[in-house]
Amino acid sequence: GTGVIPSTQVQAIGTVRAYPMPGGSVGLIVDGTTANMQVVIERLPFPTRKGYAHSYAYGQSGRSQVLDISSLNISSGNIDAVLGYQTANLSGPLTIGGTNPVDRIALNSILPGGSIQVGGTLNTLDVYTGASLTSGPGINIAGDLNLLNVGADLTLSNGTSFTVGRFAGLTPQPPKGTDTGSNILSLNQALIGTSTSTGTLVPGVSAYVHGNVTIGAGSVLTISSGIANSSILGTNTVAPSLFLIDGSLNAPSPASFNIPNLLAGTNLVRTILPDGTVVYNNMVARNGVNVPGL
Repeated sequence: GTGVIPSTQVQAIGTVRAYPMPGGSVGLIVDGTTANMQVVIERLPFPTRKGYAHSYAYGQSGRSQVLDISSLNISSGNIDAVLGYQTANLSGPLTIGGTNPVDRIALNSILPGGSIQVGGTLNTLDVYTGASLTSGPGINIAGDLNLLNVGADLTLSNGTSFTVGRFAGLTPQPPKGTDTGSNILSLNQALIGTSTSTGTLVPGVSAYVHGNVTIGAGSVLTISSGIANSSILGTNTVAPSLFLIDGSLNAPSPASFNIPNLLAGTNLVRTILPDGTVVYNNMVARNGVNVPGL
C-alpha cells in the first residue's frame, strides 16, 4: 500500500516523569502506556573524560548501583512488565490499577514500606534478594499470581498482608531473564525413582522462596482460591503447584494463613492412604514448619 507521511513529528507512546523524594529515592509516574509496553530500569555507564580513565571522584566508589523507588504509578493501568531485577529497590507503592494481565514485575528487593497493587493477574513476581513487608497495604494481586520468586527471606509484619485474589500457580511460567520458572524442581531431576511406573515426577512450583517465610502477629498470607493443582504427575495423578520454601515457615498460628486446603510439611508427599492414593503437601518448608497447630 501507499505509505503515509505524517504532517507533524511522531511522538513516542508513553512518558516517564521522575521526581526526587526523601532519602535520595525517586518517584516515577508512567503515563500513556499500553499492555504491550514495558518499564525497564537499567544502569547507565558513568561518563569519563578523555585522559581521566584512572581518575575517580572521592564519592564515586560509594555510589549506589541500585535505584531506590519510593513510588511507581502506572497511570494508565496497563503495562506488560516492570523490570528492575538487580537494579531497583521498592520502598513505597507500585500501582498497576488496570485489569489486563501483567507478565512480570522484577525488583532487586522490596524494602520496609514497599507495596505492590495489581488490578488483574500477575504472571511472575521476581525479587532478587528479600521482601520485607512491614507497613502499608503490602502486596495485593487481584487475579492470579502464577509464580513468585524471592531470593532471600519473605517477611510480613505489623499487620501487613500478602493477598492473591484467585489462584497461586494456575498457569506454569517459563524462566524470565536470569530467574527460574515454574519448572525449577525438574531442571536437574524430572523423576524421583527409577521408572515412570514406580517413580514420582517432580511437580512445578507456584512459589520459590530461597530463605525463610515469616509471618508476624496480625499479618496474613491469603490465596483466596488456594494453590492450584496444575502439576500432572504420571498419567492420572494431579498434584499442587508447590509453594516451596528452602528455609523455615514461621507464624504464630494457622490464622496467619487464609489458604483453602493448606497442607504444610517438610517434604512433598504427606501420606499414602490405604487405597494407594497419595496426598501431597502444597506448601513445603525444607527447614521446618514452626507454626503451632498447623
